[in-house]
Amino acid sequence: MARANNPAILGECAYCPVPGTTKDHIPPQTIYAKGTQNKPWVPACRRCNGGASKDDEYMQRLAMLSGAEASKDAQAVEERFMRAIQRKEAKGLQADTFASLSKQTPEQELLFPGGINMALQGERLGRITDKLVRGWWYKLSNGLKIPAEHSIMKYTLGDRKNTNPLYDFNEQEIGKCPGFFSGDYAFSMQMAYCPNSQLTCWRFIFFKVFGIMAYTCRKHEAGFDILNLRKPYSVIDYND
Repeated sequence: MARANNPAILGECAYCPVPGTTKDHIPPQTIYAKGTQNKPWVPACRRCNGGASKDDEYMQRLAMLSGAEASKDAQAVEERFMRAIQRKEAKGLQADTFASLSKQTPEQELLFPGGINMALQGERLGRITDKLVRGWWYKLSNGLKIPAEHSIMKYTLGDRKNTNPLYDFNEQEIGKCPGFFSGDYAFSMQMAYCPNSQLTCWRFIFFKVFGIMAYTCRKHEAGFDILNLRKPYSVIDYND
């Protein structure tokens, strides 16, 4: 009689209330050079983990952004990605990648000679950021999930500076918080939170050149609340 294949349960899935039998890396391990050690992960069920494979592959494109070559991880990832799109079976990936490229502005050319611009897909980045916030919340809270009444707001760093002074202030203030760093500048993260309201503010940076801001928000009839870093807040000591 064949023995049943029962994968080990690593804990409850970080994203849904079922057993997690796979490791979901946060951020996706596609942004690291081969052999990178101690990549952060959380337990995930196969449905939650496997469904994001294309989004994870998409993250490799960040290694092609101007200035990213300062990271050894970015250099390795770009080489791997370029080999991948040269395969005969990768025609769709080739077309999608080349369609997203454009020349730099004169100002950008002065800073990064010979570089290119890449149009990034907000929907994909949004899904990846959502998993980053949910995954790290789970990891930092020892297995808890984001409160049901909270939602996640995310945007590219700098995109909302002119819409509300609080966004501008928070973007500056979050940079003073302790950071988590992984790889050769492949990924860094800073987070601030209020223990009472459980509102949080996050900043994710990839290869030192591309940043995403995220908040866990609490909705109400008049709109929603975000963490105000002008007021006292708490931080995480990642060395504990």
